[in-house]
Amino acid sequence: MLKRCSLPLAVAVTIALFSVPAASAQEPTGEEPKPIVTVAFSGYGQLVADLDFVGNLAGNPNLGQAIEASLMLATGGQELKSLDKSKPWGLVVTADGPQFKVLGFVPLADQEELKAILEANAAEIEEADGKLTASLNDQKIYLKTKDGWTFLSHQPNGLDSLSDDPAAVLGGLEKSYNLAVRLNVQSVPQPTREMLLGFLQMGMQAGMSKKPGESDEQFALRAKLANQSIERLKRAAAEIETIQLGLNIDEKTPAIHLDAEVIALPDTETARQLTSPKGLKTNFGGFVVPDAAISYNGVGRLEPDQVDQAVAMIDGFRTNLHSELEGQNLPEETEKTAKGLVDNAFALVTSAVKEREMDLGILFLADEKRATVLGGARVADGAKVEDLLKAVVEEAAKEQPQLKEAVKFNAAEHAGVRLHTLTVSPSELGVPELSELFGEELVIVVGGADKAAYLSIGTDSMETLKRAIDAGKAADRQLPPSQVAVSVGCLAGLVAQYAPRPGTQAAAKMIVDALAGGKGKDRLTITTTLLENGQKIRVEMEEDLLKVLGVLPAIAMGAMPM
Repeated sequence: MLKRCSLPLAVAVTIALFSVPAASAQEPTGEEPKPIVTVAFSGYGQLVADLDFVGNLAGNPNLGQAIEASLMLATGGQELKSLDKSKPWGLVVTADGPQFKVLGFVPLADQEELKAILEANAAEIEEADGKLTASLNDQKIYLKTKDGWTFLSHQPNGLDSLSDDPAAVLGGLEKSYNLAVRLNVQSVPQPTREMLLGFLQMGMQAGMSKKPGESDEQFALRAKLANQSIERLKRAAAEIETIQLGLNIDEKTPAIHLDAEVIALPDTETARQLTSPKGLKTNFGGFVVPDAAISYNGVGRLEPDQVDQAVAMIDGFRTNLHSELEGQNLPEETEKTAKGLVDNAFALVTSAVKEREMDLGILFLADEKRATVLGGARVADGAKVEDLLKAVVEEAAKEQPQLKEAVKFNAAEHAGVRLHTLTVSPSELGVPELSELFGEELVIVVGGADKAAYLSIGTDSMETLKRAIDAGKAADRQLPPSQVAVSVGCLAGLVAQYAPRPGTQAAAKMIVDALAGGKGKDRLTITTTLLENGQKIRVEMEEDLLKVLGVLPAIAMGAMPM
């Protein structure tokens, strides 16, 4: 499970690091400093081939030709005969004293073609010492062609020392991705990092004034959480080594995936947190079902400071609920009882968090005629979950005596899990429309074990939960720390049939129609894997989902107010 201290903070660091010039050069280390930023593009030929592939799936077979036409337009109709379509393009940013130095390179060998492109874009060109200076809209770019490459920089001295093999600086990114960006955080000059962190801290503290209606306790909690966020941001800037994003179109799979990687410096707190799920196994592997509408499974280990923050947040939610109950003008005894139930519920969550090990499974099985939702989580004491259930039923039965007949405690026991049921119709719950999906009799199952709690709602909920429990115990495999899979076609079909708004139904129907006749490969998956000192999150779209790209403009237009 990706820690909250890693990727979100990494993004914040990335955005901030290039908001101002470098404060000073880094201390010399005897080694060539790594680029602060590396941008890699796999090459023009690969782009056209991949766009043709995507276009054929999305119903736009001329997509690659459209890109070529756009290039011709950008070059004023000039054909780039000297452009090597098999080689990558790149851009690197390095620290150069008090400034950032940017150097880009393109595999264009003919300087005359380069001049023609610049002239087609109304640039004023000066030529001296084998270099071109192009002025456009009061901006100057310096260019030089060497050994089959065209180099460009925003500084006149940026072209003084050029590599014979510029693609080597990309570090292989161009071979793994169509487009990738890598940030070497530690290459950012330390004074720059400190200055930017100071700006961020000032901005966060500026918003820490007390809000109207906010109690002293609520304000103190919000201030505490903000200060903890600032400390985590400082630690991330000091301990994260690289942040990387990469997009790849894989014709062999076939699929599109986007990777986000965060790597920390060895032997740091951030590295330990990023790799803390290592060795953890889930008890809810049975919730990972290939043909599910939605399945999720995740494990993780919280650090002590994360436990403290989570407990503070939980207590804040509890306090807010108390305030809401106090504002409902309930009878004194009713309010007292409700607060007690709230306290007991949040105590269960708090005790689970203090265990530090997190384990969760969610499963949604559905088709046009039936659906079942399951959930399972690691808890500190499953028996206390059952005690809370009994207390809630006892209080609710005072207003609805028939509830005692609908609830069966210890209705069954399976593999050490005590199962309790509530049988009710969707109409009694105030949602009669769900009877089409769940039937007239809805069975809700709650399960408790020593260190686990379960919930199952829907069609055949008892047997479905038993199968998931059995599958989880039988599974002898190491699952990723976190994985979620969504069948877009299945969900779109349900939305098209049951959504309350006609516009939402129409948009979902367009997705269903776009996927019709496909190969059944319509899954969107998000998977976290562990790396040495870090993590990688991959978002992957199967090939049928590329067809949905063709209808997205129509869906967006339908969502716009007329």
